[in-house]
Amino acid sequence: MQIADEEIILKNIDQELIDTARVINLQKFLTPVNLQEEGKIFVQKDGNYDPQFAYKFPEEEDIFGVIKKLEALEKRYFDSNTYTHPMAKLLEDKLKEDINKAYLLIAYIRQDRDQANHYNKILFGDFDKTLLKKAEDIIWNYQKPDLKIRWPRLNNDEVLVYIKDYIKKKSIDNIKINHILFWNTPLMISFSKSVCYLTVPKNLVIREYDLMASLVHEIEVHHTRYVNGKKSWWNILAHGTANYSKDEEGLAVYESRKYRRSIYPDFEQKGIYEKYILLENGDGKSFQEMKEIALSLKIAKSNVTIFNIISRLKWGVKDTSTNTKWNNFIKSKIYLDWVDALEKRIINGWCEDDLFKWKVKIEDLPYLEW
Repeated sequence: MQIADEEIILKNIDQELIDTARVINLQKFLTPVNLQEEGKIFVQKDGNYDPQFAYKFPEEEDIFGVIKKLEALEKRYFDSNTYTHPMAKLLEDKLKEDINKAYLLIAYIRQDRDQANHYNKILFGDFDKTLLKKAEDIIWNYQKPDLKIRWPRLNNDEVLVYIKDYIKKKSIDNIKINHILFWNTPLMISFSKSVCYLTVPKNLVIREYDLMASLVHEIEVHHTRYVNGKKSWWNILAHGTANYSKDEEGLAVYESRKYRRSIYPDFEQKGIYEKYILLENGDGKSFQEMKEIALSLKIAKSNVTIFNIISRLKWGVKDTSTNTKWNNFIKSKIYLDWVDALEKRIINGWCEDDLFKWKVKIEDLPYLEW
């Protein structure tokens, strides 16, 4: 088969993957729809409450339809064919990852903990004992940076003005602000086929430098990689190759931390270590039990902060009072996994700029040198 013929086939697969992506959107479907209400109850009960989360899950038959479609593509185009086109490897890997994501979503729809554990491990990897020890050392010995510069605290109206001014100065014309009632992270960007949505919670009050660090994370990394990927002929380079998020989140944390350290040289991204410890120690723990771990490690004091941290680790779980094994969504562990790996590569002379070109992981880069 000529490489031009291969490209036609692979481009069709690339389009099929985009068309099915919305049906297996983990971020969308694993976010509780009653997050705000359960957060209020948790605070009102002084943290003595295991939230009961509700979800707007898709129909199982729709997910199985996607699985059937993806497995048919895999069998038809990759089981017995070999390709010389470099994009073939990236698309085959993405097919496999999307199948695993679909099965993970099925596991959460059914609240099947064993299957959720199985596919969490496949998609996000296991815990590193060396990193866990590093995280514990940092948390136990953590000291806040010397705030020689007192940055102003912005209320929600000022946050919106700041973000709009930032977007205007950057000449960005494809971001819409999604101003929602409640969220448990400062900002979050998401992508459709043509529009980007920047989610900004209406309850957000934040210091200016913290807001700028979030914009570095969401816009200068996530959005930049998306925009650069859109310049290519391949959807997968704009929306992400298989397992791309490990390096993207590592890069986003690295760049955000670099910005903060330009102001406070001794700054440490405490949150990524907290999540790693909580997830590893929270194996088989209920929401309240994880709260006690957070308090014992001095990870957080207020019930609002504790709820915001732990609720993200319980995405997909309905009854958080259960203490069966592996009842957490472990994606948050990748922030520490890969900022650590990325930092080591950069120290050894690797150029981080290459990762800004597309939404890909480091191992994909050799396939794109054509």
